[in-house]
Amino acid sequence: MDKDDEYLTPKEAAMLLRNHPYTLERYRRLGGGPPFSKPFANGRVLYKRSDLILWVDSKKVNSTNQLP
Repeated sequence: MDKDDEYLTPKEAAMLLRNHPYTLERYRRLGGGPPFSKPFANGRVLYKRSDLILWVDSKKVNSTNQLP
């Protein structure tokens, strides 16, 4: 399996993004965050590493004037 295809737990995803797991939880509830999967009946959340990287790359700006 390619490292980009690796699935991460919310804690691992938060570490990759240098953020707090609660921030990802908030994004899941309110929207606007990276895509995630809930493939198991127990509701476990997983993030694909490549999706996280694409999501961060989609947030690039050239100036603070471009921030929402």
